Amino acid sequence: MRLSVLAGLHIVDELFRAREDQDQVAGRVDALIALLERTVSG
Repeated sequence: MRLSVLAGLHIVDELFRAREDQDQVAGRVDALIALLERTVSG
């Protein structure tokens, strides 16, 4: 039982870390798109 709970917590931790990584990548992409838009229109 304890092993199952620990495994579940580990999986949830990995999920939250993956979401944080995805949010960081999305932020970088948004910044690059904004830079590209400024460069093209300027």
